[in-house]
Amino acid sequence: GERIDQMQTRIGSALSTWNPRVVFLHAGTNDIVQDFSLGSAQSRLATLVQTCLDHPSVERVYVADLINFRSTATTFNTRANTFRTGLSTALSSQIATGKCFLLTTFNNLIIDANFTVGDDVHPNKTGYD
Repeated sequence: GERIDQMQTRIGSALSTWNPRVVFLHAGTNDIVQDFSLGSAQSRLATLVQTCLDHPSVERVYVADLINFRSTATTFNTRANTFRTGLSTALSSQIATGKCFLLTTFNNLIIDANFTVGDDVHPNKTGYD
């Protein structure tokens, strides 16, 4: 996976190549795991979303909230909760544009040892089901 900043460097060429009408983003997990500039993660995600919305082919952008980390990954979950807390505020200008931006919530999933691939981060097939 990639961090938000890494996604940002590639999104322009991906949008131009594929000209999607709908974009699905699940971003921030690797920023949390790598403890990468978490103070600016929400604004970087807002910039990524805006880049998508500014592309002429894009009609909707669906942004997924972070999926919970395994319950024993307390440091990751603490960081993720901080990220989630200000996410709606950080994305408020995109929501206000009326460009059909939606925020999807996945943080109510319960992730335990039976649902991860063993790294406390990535759900396995059962975890996604």
